[in-house]
Amino acid sequence: MMPMTRRNLVSGLAAGMLGLSGWPAVEAASPQCRAIAPAPKQAAPVIEPPLGDLGRQKGVAIGVQLDVSYTHDYGEGMYDAAYTQLVRAEKPDFVAFGSAFKFGNVAADAPSSDGLLAFSDTPSGVADTWYVARDLAAMTRAAGIGGRADALVWQDDQVIQPWLRKIAAGSAPDRRKNADLDWNLTRMEAYIAAAIAKMYDLSAGDPAYFRSISLVNEPLDPFAAHGRVAYRGGSFAPPGLFLDTETKPAGYIADAFRTAEAVNRAIARERGTSPLTAQLILNETTLETDQFGPVMRPALLKLLRQMQAEGLAIGGVGLECHLQPQMMADPFKPDWSAFGTFLDEVAGLGLDIHLTELDVIDYVTSCSGHKGSIEDSDRLVAHYFESFLARALACPKLKSITFWDLSDRYSFYRQLDVASWYGYDHVRLPQALRSWPRCGEIPAKAEAIACPRPAVYDDHFRPKPARAAIARALVAAPPRG
Repeated sequence: MMPMTRRNLVSGLAAGMLGLSGWPAVEAASPQCRAIAPAPKQAAPVIEPPLGDLGRQKGVAIGVQLDVSYTHDYGEGMYDAAYTQLVRAEKPDFVAFGSAFKFGNVAADAPSSDGLLAFSDTPSGVADTWYVARDLAAMTRAAGIGGRADALVWQDDQVIQPWLRKIAAGSAPDRRKNADLDWNLTRMEAYIAAAIAKMYDLSAGDPAYFRSISLVNEPLDPFAAHGRVAYRGGSFAPPGLFLDTETKPAGYIADAFRTAEAVNRAIARERGTSPLTAQLILNETTLETDQFGPVMRPALLKLLRQMQAEGLAIGGVGLECHLQPQMMADPFKPDWSAFGTFLDEVAGLGLDIHLTELDVIDYVTSCSGHKGSIEDSDRLVAHYFESFLARALACPKLKSITFWDLSDRYSFYRQLDVASWYGYDHVRLPQALRSWPRCGEIPAKAEAIACPRPAVYDDHFRPKPARAAIARALVAAPPRG
């Protein structure tokens, strides 16, 4: 399989509760989704009981990702009053601040000559300032909803700062022997300190407002070599560090967790208040798939054990769970038993488990060479949600589920041309078939791929079969201890 394109932007809350305006609704630019009607002015009533209530009855926190768009092609849910009405009605425990705390977004400008980070604070239509976090925090506090800070440190080339120094393959992974790495890590630590200070401000005196902090995002790379997992190379670690030969966590991971813990205590002392109670988590992707799970799961378990051996303050692990049928042995009959065993192994380490970015991408319904129908997509998505959650909820250490997003309209899969996510629009047949594993025939043109329907509600904020499937899984789940 050719390496898939990783998510480069994630977006979507505030106007419905704050009366903010100035962000006009813009329809999706994807060739697959050109016919989507304008957003409704009011959401349909939520089926009772709300998903948040069903989760709390079983000791599982329910979250929804919300943010602001980068490109105006998707993600305008943050300023959609009808959509925020829907979010409130489902009574989530928290909102995930999708892009508002990413290092690459908030500290986009190069440091000053003395090495200090610069933070612009002017709304510019791009989520590179603190104003997105301020809007989300004000709205959620007013609605009695908590927050989750996402992906503070992420080495993805598409979100990392261009001003960070490049670390070449073969470079020393020890900052004491690598001046460029030391310079980068010093700025990373400064950013973590600034972000946690901002969380104190946004919490308005409530140390429990932020439920968790996804401190390090997607550190592992299953593409580096066949059958082996490496740390993702970039500004914080040189390429070529393989998990099977490393005896300790990558330096930047240890630095990030130690910095966050120390800064939290220091700010609390300085301000004479209680420290934030947000759990520090490490977030990773593709663990649930048959395609990457067999190598990613043991690699992540090894990393988690190493982090605990180093005494790092990791309280839980985030598993994204963008469920992808084309990456399962049988796209229409997924077997979650291996993933379930992995969850039990993580629980055996004493770590909490968070499903941080749950949705279902339904590309496989277009495998026949024709667009998949809405009915096909909705049946597939509902089946994946219900079967997956049935096994995940059987693990008593599963503590939260975050939907990414609640509506198809604001899903990041609606970003631009969804075909590009698997390189389909950049390669010729038959090479394209490698990008669509287990798909014998794909459409001859990108326009023949069905518009994605990966979420719980449709474009008009009406519940899909997925909503009832999720409710059934929560009702059937055993209560947490």
